[in-house]
Amino acid sequence: MKNNYKQLALVMVTVSLLFYSCTSKPKIPQKDFNSIVANFQTPADTNNLWCYWYWINDDISKEGITRDLEAMKKAGIGAALIGNINPAGKNGKVPLFSDKWWECMVHAVTEGHRIGVDIGVFNCPGWSQSGGPWVKSDMAMRYLTYSETHISGPGKINIQLVKPKKVSFPEKS
Repeated sequence: MKNNYKQLALVMVTVSLLFYSCTSKPKIPQKDFNSIVANFQTPADTNNLWCYWYWINDDISKEGITRDLEAMKKAGIGAALIGNINPAGKNGKVPLFSDKWWECMVHAVTEGHRIGVDIGVFNCPGWSQSGGPWVKSDMAMRYLTYSETHISGPGKINIQLVKPKKVSFPEKS
């Protein structure tokens, strides 16, 4: 019987502490809290998105690089990591590490600085850390697909979501 009282007392103390912790005021000054909320709602330019930027099959140009970077900036992307992908293993218009490729790389960094998109580079050419030209399309990187469902709220709904369409690409020979 004595153990039941101890357990009841322990439960009551635990519930009281939980209740108090949920109702206590924040431990930071209000102005700091307001600053956190404001910076979350309107992030600083230094807090932005980045993306992988694949240069596929040596198919790059300075004009295309500038257009891509301008589109990235317009979309709110602040940094891009360049990865050179050449699944066919055959040189394209601008072969990797050629003089023209290095000119395009310098152009990307220079244009990125002008436009406001930081540039980084993968650690190696090819399928960085995940294979090479021997990776067949059914085992290669996947494509993101989606579907949309429009609803009105507030309220509880019970609907079956549409499954996105499968995207398939023919095997290159």
